[in-house]
Amino acid sequence: MASVPEVRRTNPDKLMWPKDRVTKHDLISYYEAVSNLLVEELRGRPLTVVRAPDGIDGFRFFQKQAPDSTPPWVETVLLPAPASRRKEVRFLLCNRPETLVWLGNQAALELHPSLASVESPRHPDALVFDLDPPERGFAKAIAAASAFREVLDDLNLRSVVKTSGGKGLHIFVPIEGATFEQTHAAAEGIGRLAIERSSIPMTFAFLKKERRGRLLIDIGRNGPGATTVATFSPRARRGAPVSFPVLWEDIDRIDPRDFTIRTAPDLLSTPAVKAWMKERRRTQTLPEIPVG
Repeated sequence: MASVPEVRRTNPDKLMWPKDRVTKHDLISYYEAVSNLLVEELRGRPLTVVRAPDGIDGFRFFQKQAPDSTPPWVETVLLPAPASRRKEVRFLLCNRPETLVWLGNQAALELHPSLASVESPRHPDALVFDLDPPERGFAKAIAAASAFREVLDDLNLRSVVKTSGGKGLHIFVPIEGATFEQTHAAAEGIGRLAIERSSIPMTFAFLKKERRGRLLIDIGRNGPGATTVATFSPRARRGAPVSFPVLWEDIDRIDPRDFTIRTAPDLLSTPAVKAWMKERRRTQTLPEIPVG
């Protein structure tokens, strides 16, 4: 493994979130503040990033392939990529805090890891429900999450929840011993049970024109090659929000706008963070999911 030199930092005063006056320096400082927890979330997982070299009001793009300028000390892995124009993609691996600093200097504003590690690429360690409500619909995300929790409790499946960093919530169900095909099927089955119990209309329809105001249950995060925004990752949205753990019993008392690059570093010792880090590592097997 190559030695790690001092990571070069350029244009520290460049505004990444212009209306919020958040600079590249602020982004890197945030990554440094949360590095221990964030690297734990990312270690050993193929990483896709959202880069915005001129900030969120400029051009932004998803980047899977490690750039040619990647330093030799930044770890990468070459994996098949059937959904890409390339037969193989060299993914970044964020296995050390210095890589986070380098990513921040690359204006990587969002970090999207795989649910599976490079050591077990066909076996995710969680199934995920991305609850995406209509605009200004966080109350609907709360109601939907409550329905999911009831179903998961009935199935004796432990789960943890976090803000998406946008307008919704992400529910993680730690698992082991399942393939992506099995977790996707389980996510669909659990989603249908939650729809039956929910007090609000929900749908699997991905296209907005087909949702007709219903909350989207995005189970596509459970497919091979799919990613989910990392816990503690910033989002390229106004307000400089981050995706942050919350306790189940607190979801109806939180405002997702409270979790930002500026506020999150002071919240790293909260019970919600401790519960997330503990439960995400306690795996369980999938039960048989009732159908119909």
